[in-house]
Amino acid sequence: HTHTHAMLVSVALLVAWAARVLFPGLAQRRPSREDPESGAPRVPVLRFGPSSEHFDFLVLGDGNFSFSHALAHMLFRPRDTASHRHALQFLGLGPQTTKARAAARIRMVTTSFDTLEQLHHKYPDTVSLLPALQRFSGNVCVLHEINAWQLEIQFPQYRRLQQPQQQAQQPQQQQKQQQQQEASFDAVVWNHPHLGVEDCKLHRFLMAHFFASAVQVLKADGFVSVSLVQGQEERWDLQAQAERAGLRLVDVSPFVAEQYPGYVCKRNTTGQSFKNTKTKKHVGSDMHSFVHRFALAGVFDAARFARPGRATAMAASADEADISSSSSS
Repeated sequence: HTHTHAMLVSVALLVAWAARVLFPGLAQRRPSREDPESGAPRVPVLRFGPSSEHFDFLVLGDGNFSFSHALAHMLFRPRDTASHRHALQFLGLGPQTTKARAAARIRMVTTSFDTLEQLHHKYPDTVSLLPALQRFSGNVCVLHEINAWQLEIQFPQYRRLQQPQQQAQQPQQQQKQQQQQEASFDAVVWNHPHLGVEDCKLHRFLMAHFFASAVQVLKADGFVSVSLVQGQEERWDLQAQAERAGLRLVDVSPFVAEQYPGYVCKRNTTGQSFKNTKTKKHVGSDMHSFVHRFALAGVFDAARFARPGRATAMAASADEADISSSSSS
Protein backbone atom coordinates (compact mmCIF):
# COMPACT_ATOMS: atom_id res chain seq x y z
CA HIS A 1 0.00 0.00 0.00
CA THR A 2 2.82 2.39 0.92
CA HIS A 3 4.63 1.61 -2.35
CA THR A 4 1.47 2.26 -4.37
CA HIS A 5 0.90 5.58 -2.59
CA ALA A 6 4.48 6.63 -3.26
CA MET A 7 4.13 5.76 -6.96
CA LEU A 8 0.93 7.80 -7.25
CA VAL A 9 2.56 10.78 -5.55
CA SER A 10 5.57 10.42 -7.86
CA VAL A 11 3.41 10.43 -10.99
CA ALA A 12 1.43 13.47 -9.79
CA LEU A 13 4.57 15.42 -9.02
CA LEU A 14 6.24 14.53 -12.31
CA VAL A 15 3.17 15.52 -14.34
CA ALA A 16 2.79 18.83 -12.49
CA TRP A 17 6.51 19.57 -12.81
CA ALA A 18 6.41 18.90 -16.55
CA ALA A 19 3.36 21.14 -16.93
CA ARG A 20 5.07 23.99 -15.10
CA VAL A 21 8.31 23.69 -17.06
CA LEU A 22 6.95 22.93 -20.53
CA PHE A 23 3.70 24.91 -20.37
CA PRO A 24 4.14 27.69 -17.78
CA GLY A 25 0.98 29.52 -18.80
CA LEU A 26 -1.11 26.40 -18.42
CA ALA A 27 0.53 25.56 -15.11
CA GLN A 28 -0.53 28.89 -13.67
CA ARG A 29 -4.14 28.14 -14.55
CA ARG A 30 -4.22 24.61 -13.18
CA PRO A 31 -7.01 24.01 -10.63
CA SER A 32 -6.31 23.79 -6.93
CA ARG A 33 -8.11 21.39 -4.63
CA GLU A 34 -11.55 21.53 -6.21
CA ASP A 35 -14.90 22.43 -4.76
CA PRO A 36 -16.88 19.16 -4.71
CA GLU A 37 -19.99 20.80 -6.16
CA SER A 38 -18.76 23.24 -8.79
CA GLY A 39 -15.39 21.68 -9.61
CA ALA A 40 -13.89 25.19 -9.50
CA PRO A 41 -10.67 25.95 -7.64
CA ARG A 42 -11.27 26.18 -3.92
CA VAL A 43 -10.50 29.70 -2.69
CA PRO A 44 -10.61 29.85 1.12
CA VAL A 45 -12.49 32.56 2.99
CA LEU A 46 -10.13 34.70 5.05
CA ARG A 47 -11.19 36.40 8.27
CA PHE A 48 -9.20 39.46 7.23
CA GLY A 49 -8.09 40.81 3.88
CA PRO A 50 -4.67 41.79 2.54
CA SER A 51 -3.26 45.06 3.79
CA SER A 52 -0.02 46.86 3.15
CA GLU A 53 -0.34 48.31 6.67
CA HIS A 54 -0.01 44.91 8.36
CA PHE A 55 2.68 42.26 8.61
CA ASP A 56 0.85 39.22 7.20
CA PHE A 57 2.59 35.86 7.17
CA LEU A 58 1.52 32.45 5.95
CA VAL A 59 2.28 29.16 7.73
CA LEU A 60 1.93 26.04 5.59
CA GLY A 61 1.35 22.41 6.52
CA ASP A 62 1.39 22.94 10.26
CA GLY A 63 0.25 19.40 11.07
CA ASN A 64 -1.45 19.57 14.46
CA PHE A 65 -1.07 23.40 14.55
CA SER A 66 1.15 23.23 17.63
CA PHE A 67 3.75 25.53 16.05
CA SER A 68 1.17 28.18 15.21
CA HIS A 69 -0.34 27.86 18.68
CA ALA A 70 3.07 28.38 20.29
CA LEU A 71 4.00 31.28 18.01
CA ALA A 72 0.66 33.02 18.59
CA HIS A 73 1.22 32.90 22.35
CA MET A 74 4.78 34.18 21.98
CA LEU A 75 3.65 37.08 19.80
CA PHE A 76 0.37 38.14 21.36
CA ARG A 77 0.32 36.71 24.91
CA PRO A 78 3.98 36.12 25.75
CA ARG A 79 4.99 34.66 29.11
CA ASP A 80 8.14 36.75 29.13
CA THR A 81 10.12 39.26 27.09
CA ALA A 82 12.61 36.64 25.86
CA SER A 83 9.97 34.48 24.18
CA HIS A 84 8.35 37.55 22.63
CA ARG A 85 11.67 38.71 21.17
CA HIS A 86 12.42 35.24 19.85
CA ALA A 87 9.11 35.16 17.99
CA LEU A 88 9.83 38.59 16.51
CA GLN A 89 13.31 37.49 15.47
CA PHE A 90 11.88 34.43 13.74
CA LEU A 91 9.80 36.82 11.60
CA GLY A 92 12.66 39.25 11.04
CA LEU A 93 11.02 41.96 13.12
CA GLY A 94 12.89 44.22 15.54
CA PRO A 95 12.53 43.98 19.32
CA GLN A 96 10.98 47.44 19.34
CA THR A 97 7.74 45.71 18.25
CA THR A 98 5.93 45.71 21.59
CA LYS A 99 3.16 43.32 22.53
CA ALA A 100 0.55 46.00 21.82
CA ARG A 101 2.10 46.86 18.47
CA ALA A 102 2.32 43.16 17.54
CA ALA A 103 -1.37 42.69 18.28
CA ALA A 104 -2.21 45.72 16.15
CA ARG A 105 0.03 44.91 13.19
CA ILE A 106 0.95 41.21 12.92
CA ARG A 107 -1.47 38.69 11.39
CA MET A 108 -0.93 34.99 10.79
CA VAL A 109 -2.69 32.76 8.26
CA THR A 110 -1.96 29.18 9.33
CA THR A 111 -2.94 26.19 7.25
CA SER A 112 -3.13 22.44 6.82
CA PHE A 113 -3.19 20.33 3.68
CA ASP A 114 -5.69 17.97 5.30
CA THR A 115 -9.39 18.55 5.84
CA LEU A 116 -10.63 19.24 9.35
CA GLU A 117 -11.97 15.68 9.62
CA GLN A 118 -8.63 14.23 8.52
CA LEU A 119 -6.82 16.39 11.06
CA HIS A 120 -8.98 15.18 13.94
CA HIS A 121 -8.36 11.57 12.91
CA LYS A 122 -4.62 11.97 12.32
CA TYR A 123 -3.83 14.43 15.11
CA PRO A 124 -6.27 14.01 18.03
CA ASP A 125 -4.68 16.98 19.84
CA THR A 126 -6.11 19.34 17.20
CA VAL A 127 -9.47 18.93 18.96
CA SER A 128 -8.08 21.18 21.71
CA LEU A 129 -5.41 23.12 19.81
CA LEU A 130 -7.69 24.55 17.13
CA PRO A 131 -10.22 26.04 19.57
CA ALA A 132 -7.27 27.47 21.52
CA LEU A 133 -6.11 29.26 18.36
CA GLN A 134 -9.56 30.86 18.05
CA ARG A 135 -8.68 32.98 21.08
CA PHE A 136 -6.41 34.91 18.73
CA SER A 137 -9.10 35.37 16.07
CA GLY A 138 -8.19 39.02 15.59
CA ASN A 139 -4.67 38.05 14.56
CA VAL A 140 -4.93 34.43 13.42
CA CYS A 141 -6.88 32.82 10.59
CA VAL A 142 -6.95 29.00 10.34
CA LEU A 143 -7.52 27.37 6.94
CA HIS A 144 -7.62 23.77 5.72
CA GLU A 145 -7.05 22.04 2.37
CA ILE A 146 -4.29 24.46 1.33
CA ASN A 147 -1.79 23.20 -1.24
CA ALA A 148 1.71 24.65 -0.85
CA TRP A 149 2.34 24.70 -4.59
CA GLN A 150 -0.95 26.37 -5.55
CA LEU A 151 -0.76 29.47 -3.41
CA GLU A 152 -1.29 31.91 -6.26
CA ILE A 153 -4.63 30.19 -6.99
CA GLN A 154 -5.84 29.66 -3.45
CA PHE A 155 -4.82 33.16 -2.33
CA PRO A 156 -5.63 35.32 -5.38
CA GLN A 157 -6.11 38.37 -3.16
CA TYR A 158 -2.46 38.12 -2.09
CA ARG A 159 -1.06 37.54 -5.56
CA ARG A 160 1.64 39.96 -6.69
CA LEU A 161 0.73 42.51 -9.33
CA GLN A 162 4.04 41.88 -11.09
CA GLN A 163 6.15 38.78 -11.44
CA PRO A 164 9.54 38.91 -9.64
CA GLN A 165 11.43 38.89 -12.95
CA GLN A 166 9.52 41.97 -14.14
CA GLN A 167 10.04 43.88 -10.92
CA ALA A 168 13.75 43.06 -10.81
CA GLN A 169 14.19 45.02 -14.05
CA GLN A 170 12.80 48.21 -12.50
CA PRO A 171 14.92 50.92 -10.84
CA GLN A 172 15.34 50.32 -7.11
CA GLN A 173 13.34 53.42 -6.16
CA GLN A 174 10.42 52.22 -8.26
CA GLN A 175 10.69 48.77 -6.65
CA LYS A 176 10.45 50.34 -3.20
CA GLN A 177 7.41 52.43 -4.15
CA GLN A 178 5.59 49.41 -5.51
CA GLN A 179 6.59 47.32 -2.50
CA GLN A 180 4.90 49.87 -0.21
CA GLN A 181 1.67 49.49 -2.18
CA GLU A 182 1.68 45.71 -2.28
CA ALA A 183 -0.64 43.65 -0.12
CA SER A 184 1.04 40.27 -0.50
CA PHE A 185 2.46 38.13 2.31
CA ASP A 186 5.47 39.44 4.19
CA ALA A 187 6.62 35.89 4.88
CA VAL A 188 5.76 32.34 3.83
CA VAL A 189 6.79 29.70 6.39
CA TRP A 190 6.96 25.92 5.97
CA ASN A 191 8.46 23.85 8.77
CA HIS A 192 9.72 20.35 7.99
CA PRO A 193 7.87 19.69 4.72
CA HIS A 194 7.77 15.99 3.88
CA LEU A 195 5.76 13.78 1.52
CA GLY A 196 5.88 10.74 3.77
CA VAL A 197 8.27 8.85 1.49
CA GLU A 198 12.07 8.98 1.40
CA ASP A 199 12.65 10.11 -2.17
CA CYS A 200 15.06 12.97 -2.84
CA LYS A 201 13.90 13.53 -6.41
CA LEU A 202 10.28 13.87 -5.31
CA HIS A 203 11.21 16.39 -2.67
CA ARG A 204 13.28 18.42 -5.15
CA PHE A 205 10.18 18.62 -7.36
CA LEU A 206 8.05 19.54 -4.35
CA MET A 207 10.33 22.37 -3.27
CA ALA A 208 10.72 23.67 -6.83
CA HIS A 209 6.91 23.93 -7.14
CA PHE A 210 6.60 25.45 -3.69
CA PHE A 211 9.16 28.20 -4.31
CA ALA A 212 7.68 28.99 -7.74
CA SER A 213 4.27 29.37 -6.13
CA ALA A 214 5.43 31.22 -3.00
CA VAL A 215 7.12 34.06 -4.92
CA GLN A 216 3.78 34.85 -6.54
CA VAL A 217 2.19 35.76 -3.20
CA LEU A 218 5.29 37.32 -1.61
CA LYS A 219 6.00 41.02 -1.12
CA ALA A 220 9.08 42.41 -2.83
CA ASP A 221 10.85 42.68 0.54
CA GLY A 222 9.35 39.50 1.97
CA PHE A 223 11.02 36.17 2.63
CA VAL A 224 10.37 32.44 2.42
CA SER A 225 11.33 30.31 5.44
CA VAL A 226 11.87 26.54 5.21
CA SER A 227 12.94 24.47 8.23
CA LEU A 228 14.64 21.15 7.48
CA VAL A 229 16.56 18.48 9.33
CA GLN A 230 20.28 18.90 8.74
CA GLY A 231 21.28 17.16 5.51
CA GLN A 232 17.90 17.41 3.80
CA GLU A 233 18.82 20.76 2.28
CA GLU A 234 21.70 19.07 0.43
CA ARG A 235 19.81 15.95 -0.60
CA TRP A 236 16.88 18.02 -1.83
CA ASP A 237 19.16 20.61 -3.48
CA LEU A 238 17.14 23.26 -1.68
CA GLN A 239 19.12 26.35 -2.67
CA ALA A 240 19.08 25.46 -6.36
CA GLN A 241 15.30 24.97 -6.29
CA ALA A 242 14.88 28.38 -4.67
CA GLU A 243 17.20 30.07 -7.16
CA ARG A 244 15.11 28.71 -10.03
CA ALA A 245 12.24 30.81 -8.68
CA GLY A 246 14.41 33.94 -8.39
CA LEU A 247 15.12 33.59 -4.67
CA ARG A 248 18.48 33.85 -2.93
CA LEU A 249 19.60 32.47 0.41
CA VAL A 250 19.81 35.22 3.04
CA ASP A 251 20.00 33.34 6.34
CA VAL A 252 20.58 29.93 7.90
CA SER A 253 20.01 29.53 11.62
CA PRO A 254 19.24 26.71 14.09
CA PHE A 255 15.61 25.76 14.54
CA VAL A 256 15.17 24.70 18.17
CA ALA A 257 11.72 23.20 18.69
CA GLU A 258 12.00 23.57 22.46
CA GLN A 259 11.93 27.35 22.05
CA TYR A 260 8.28 27.02 20.95
CA PRO A 261 6.45 25.65 24.02
CA GLY A 262 4.16 22.78 23.11
CA TYR A 263 5.41 22.42 19.53
CA VAL A 264 5.85 18.87 18.29
CA CYS A 265 6.67 18.18 14.66
CA LYS A 266 4.36 15.38 13.49
CA ARG A 267 4.60 13.06 10.48
CA ASN A 268 1.95 13.81 7.88
CA THR A 269 1.14 10.15 7.27
CA THR A 270 0.99 8.73 10.80
CA GLY A 271 0.61 11.71 13.12
CA GLN A 272 3.56 10.43 15.16
CA SER A 273 6.54 12.52 16.27
CA PHE A 274 8.86 13.34 13.35
CA LYS A 275 12.04 13.07 15.41
CA ASN A 276 11.40 9.80 17.20
CA THR A 277 14.01 7.49 18.73
CA LYS A 278 13.79 4.97 15.90
CA THR A 279 14.48 7.63 13.26
CA LYS A 280 17.38 9.10 15.22
CA LYS A 281 18.94 5.64 15.44
CA HIS A 282 18.43 5.11 11.70
CA VAL A 283 20.13 8.35 10.62
CA GLY A 284 22.74 8.13 13.35
CA SER A 285 22.35 11.69 14.63
CA ASP A 286 20.26 13.90 16.89
CA MET A 287 18.52 15.31 13.81
CA HIS A 288 19.27 18.99 14.33
CA SER A 289 17.06 21.32 12.30
CA PHE A 290 17.88 24.60 10.61
CA VAL A 291 15.80 27.46 9.21
CA HIS A 292 16.69 28.42 5.64
CA ARG A 293 15.40 31.84 4.62
CA PHE A 294 15.21 33.04 1.03
CA ALA A 295 14.31 36.41 -0.45
CA LEU A 296 14.01 38.12 -3.80
CA ALA A 297 16.98 40.15 -4.94
CA GLY A 298 16.70 43.88 -4.49
CA VAL A 299 15.26 45.62 -1.47
CA PHE A 300 15.47 42.83 1.14
CA ASP A 301 17.66 43.65 4.14
CA ALA A 302 19.42 40.45 5.26
CA ALA A 303 20.55 42.14 8.48
CA ARG A 304 17.01 41.65 9.78
CA PHE A 305 18.09 38.16 10.84
CA ALA A 306 21.48 39.04 12.29
CA ARG A 307 22.20 37.57 15.72
CA PRO A 308 24.91 38.23 18.28
CA GLY A 309 28.27 36.78 17.31
CA ARG A 310 27.46 35.78 13.74
CA ALA A 311 26.56 37.40 10.44
CA THR A 312 23.64 36.30 8.39
CA ALA A 313 24.35 33.99 5.49
CA MET A 314 24.54 36.67 2.82
CA ALA A 315 25.09 39.89 4.78
CA ALA A 316 28.48 41.58 4.81
CA SER A 317 30.17 41.25 8.18
CA ALA A 318 30.67 45.03 8.37
CA ASP A 319 26.88 45.47 8.36
CA GLU A 320 26.22 42.83 11.01
CA ALA A 321 23.37 43.89 13.28
CA ASP A 322 22.68 42.69 16.81
CA ILE A 323 18.90 42.70 17.37
CA SER A 324 19.17 42.21 21.10
CA SER A 325 21.50 45.16 21.68
CA SER A 326 19.43 47.43 19.45
CA SER A 327 16.52 47.21 21.87
CA SER A 328 18.56 48.74 24.68
CA SER A 329 19.87 51.64 22.62
